[in-house]
Amino acid sequence: MGSYVRTAREESSDVEDGVGTSAPSHRLPLEVDNGPNKAPDASVSEDGDNEALLRGEFHRRSAWRELLYLAGFVVTSVVLLCGVVGGGVFLYLAVSAESGFHDSIPGHLATSRLNLSARLPDSLFQGVPRNLHYTVDDRDITATETVFNYNNFFEFSTDKRVAKFIGPRAAAIGMTPNPAWTVRFDGLTQDGASLDVNLATMLANTGPLEERLYRHRCVEAWSMVVPWIGFPLSRLLDMVPPSADAQYVRFESYAVRATASAFSAYQWPYVEALTLAEARNELAFVAVGIFQQPLPPQNGAPLRLVIPWKYGFKSIKTIVRISYTAERPRTFWEKADGVEYGFWANVNPDVPHPRWSQASEWSIPDGPSLPTKFYNGYAEFVEHLYDKLQDENLFLKR
Repeated sequence: MGSYVRTAREESSDVEDGVGTSAPSHRLPLEVDNGPNKAPDASVSEDGDNEALLRGEFHRRSAWRELLYLAGFVVTSVVLLCGVVGGGVFLYLAVSAESGFHDSIPGHLATSRLNLSARLPDSLFQGVPRNLHYTVDDRDITATETVFNYNNFFEFSTDKRVAKFIGPRAAAIGMTPNPAWTVRFDGLTQDGASLDVNLATMLANTGPLEERLYRHRCVEAWSMVVPWIGFPLSRLLDMVPPSADAQYVRFESYAVRATASAFSAYQWPYVEALTLAEARNELAFVAVGIFQQPLPPQNGAPLRLVIPWKYGFKSIKTIVRISYTAERPRTFWEKADGVEYGFWANVNPDVPHPRWSQASEWSIPDGPSLPTKFYNGYAEFVEHLYDKLQDENLFLKR
């Protein structure tokens, strides 16, 4: 058969298509290296012109490939670098969001020379008798481990295991059963003056501690049963009574979010409020202990409110200030989302949250779904407070 000579166009087409990896036997492969001082091999003279064309085309294409590979490498490197830097920034912001708040002691606590190592004795909380008038007969007490490790405390974290974020900071800011922890009373007080009252003075003037077993119902539709230790809120208010013009009690929590926090747009510190009538109701309770021991930080140490007929966000933690006002205060969640959270926030299974039902609740950690009770089961104690307020949004905002 006659010899077949491939044209430059055909060879070029093979290079483009990624084929033609073996050359005809009558010529050398394109990869032949004659060395820097060698003349071209005579065996290729028959197709010399085509080989020269192919060799130049090949080198030009190789050069372009190298440039493309280099450009791809540079672009990939830049993308990866941006990813690493972006990931680092995201991680920094996430850590800031979880733990980013100013570790400074509030002014009135600092001026009281808070001794961070001081601590009320654990024996103070042991053997405290339970007040059987306030108990829960239809449910078991929630396990200690669950109560201590399933919490909301957004000043520190949105993780329910917030205890791991608070722990390292608690001692540094005095969130312990510290006898020198001070609450400032101001606003419309009876004598018009502000007064700082420390925890030791409170305990000495509010009568004996008692244990109360209360249902705790979160607006997130989970619930628990908790044995709180403390005293009626009314006794604390009697220490610094309000004036006749006062209608509301405003409570302020410790901790201001750092500017780097994902929650920095919210108006910290955390603020809650009750009417004076609500605050003086027999169920309204100040807790300083739990499970026969001092409150741990994640549960609101060293003192917090427990308002069992309202959703849990009304039971403010780590109180540093109590103010009497004539006008209704705007609470933290009202300012953050007034469409979903109103001032009253009484538990009602028939009024859903805008994004989920409140008809039932999950008894944590692995209990059954239970029907939610009107006023969380405390209607007989509190329903009369709202007889003349039927025009108000007494539950969640609709």
